[in-house]
Amino acid sequence: MIELGIAASTRAGETASADRCVVRVLHCVDFIAVVDGVGHGASAAAAAEIAIGTLGEHAGEPLDALFARCHAALRSTRGVVVSAATLDARTSELCWLGIGNVEAVRVPVDARAPSTSLVLRGGIVGHRLPRLLPETLPIAHGDALVFATDGVCSGFRTLLPVLGPAQHGADRILASCRKSDDDALVLVARYLGRGP
Repeated sequence: MIELGIAASTRAGETASADRCVVRVLHCVDFIAVVDGVGHGASAAAAAEIAIGTLGEHAGEPLDALFARCHAALRSTRGVVVSAATLDARTSELCWLGIGNVEAVRVPVDARAPSTSLVLRGGIVGHRLPRLLPETLPIAHGDALVFATDGVCSGFRTLLPVLGPAQHGADRILASCRKSDDDALVLVARYLGRGP
């Protein structure tokens, strides 16, 4: 139900990235999560790996329950920040939730309509979990979701009106907006669940 593009890079001098993603296709629902392990290096990458494993294994659960499960699994780690979404083809709805600073934006296929940004809540999954309040909004055929970790400068938003195909959009954002001193990951998912 989605066209997917992923672009990522590892901080210079590091061998493992702490910026990871997981995508699961469930019955009529797509699940997407982007995770950034706190800090850099092997410890941050290990926390991110636990997070994506937990999120992927339990992707069918409601987002608030899923984040609580991930929080419990990460208590002995540095923790992560994470933004996640489900796209439901039965209802044409997007449900999303973000803890920390992994940005997410819904870009409408209609260029005249405004983009919508995920409201991010402060905290670290594994250490300090705020009140979990997933938000639900409509999503239309051709709309895109763009996720970017903090290794991507906020200027990436200027490129959203000209995303093009999902992989091209992800590659372009990473090439144009990647910070040199951090891991970085961009995920673009174009919703194709139901035709116009």
